Amino acid sequence: MNKDYQKNYLYQINKKISKVNKINNLMPEASWIKSTRLALGMSSRQLGERLGLSAQAVIAMEKRELSGSINLKTLSEVARAMGLDLAYGFFSGSNSLEELVKAKAREKALEILKRTNRDMFLEDQGLSKRDLKISLKRNTEALINGSRKVLWD
Repeated sequence: MNKDYQKNYLYQINKKISKVNKINNLMPEASWIKSTRLALGMSSRQLGERLGLSAQAVIAMEKRELSGSINLKTLSEVARAMGLDLAYGFFSGSNSLEELVKAKAREKALEILKRTNRDMFLEDQGLSKRDLKISLKRNTEALINGSRKVLWD
């Protein structure tokens, strides 16, 4: 992936995630299925009939949703049965994607720098604190601007 495309793609996805970040704490205490069903005044039997399932199967789905073992296809079918659509996405409670990449690049650069400087120190060629700071900044920028695949190894 070329650098301009990568930066543009990061910007576009980050923009979408920042919108989702604004709603990240909206998860109801009960499952979405149960909360929405109750808000609509729909019983588990009624939702089950719309899905061709029993009331017990609906309750089991609500439990699977809470445990995280329900799949997107099922959630989408349940949403449609209640007259809704399903939306999903990723969000970060604290970081933008750009901040995440910068933090990961700094972490990786620090790891490399520590390893390199330890070897240089043993040869009595270790860097000064000032040079370490400069090198950390340069290495972090190089990792951000290079192939980001190395960040995740």
